[in-house]
Amino acid sequence: MEFNQIEIKKLAGHKLLNDWEKGFIESVIGQFEKGYKISSNQERIIKRCFDKTSEDEVRKIEEWENSFDAEKRRIFDICVRYYKQAGYFSHVVDKVAKNNNYIPNEKTFAKMCENKYAKKVLVVCDSE
Repeated sequence: MEFNQIEIKKLAGHKLLNDWEKGFIESVIGQFEKGYKISSNQERIIKRCFDKTSEDEVRKIEEWENSFDAEKRRIFDICVRYYKQAGYFSHVVDKVAKNNNYIPNEKTFAKMCENKYAKKVLVVCDSE
């Protein structure tokens, strides 16, 4: 699969890409500007970035964020307090510390709040 510089520039800085992916895209753009071709491995990563930022994925994320109601916020906040003490999910705890309105993606929410430990914590919190 061949990508051109214009298509790849559209990916640069996309909000759904993580920092590593953004840096990777910037590096590939730099390669294009120097006249280099990209490798098949780079193409594979770029395709993954395009898939991650597709209209369908953007819509799914918007739907998740719109469904993040007061109950999910309550559950998430309890789990964040728990994991802050336990020392797990520190990358998410740090994001919440910087932004109280942070909404985790659906996968992170499930990992943090729907495991057996989190469920036990929620039962204790709800019984008080």
